[in-house]
Amino acid sequence: MPVPLPESTPTILPKSSQAQPSNPLLTPEDTDMPPIPPPVEKFVSLAKQDLANRLQIDASTISLVKAENINWLNAALGCPRPGKVYPKGRVPGYRIWLNTEGKEYLYHTDYHGQVILCPELNPDVPGPATPTPKIGVPRN
Repeated sequence: MPVPLPESTPTILPKSSQAQPSNPLLTPEDTDMPPIPPPVEKFVSLAKQDLANRLQIDASTISLVKAENINWLNAALGCPRPGKVYPKGRVPGYRIWLNTEGKEYLYHTDYHGQVILCPELNPDVPGPATPTPKIGVPRN
């Protein structure tokens, strides 16, 4: 015969004192991300300008092949540099393919405005293998 359980009244706490679920994959970058992704066009423009500077060509000769949302595994954005340690945690951003003169170039971004041309994925591109400076979240 089952034993009846005592009835209980739920306790409602003010929102500020309620326990928040923890997720070990969250990083400060994750919690600071905007609720709506910034427009990809701004990141495409930044990538085109960076590529134009590297190749010393006019940015208008560069076309967008494809752009997609992606959650990078860490702050390296899929382009880790040897000897550098990156914070772990999901970092949302974009993967952008550009084309000029019959060649494709792959850029990786986060939502904070960092744009990276991976040297491993683009070995023939001149210029430093460092990310562009963070410029903040691009707005319309």
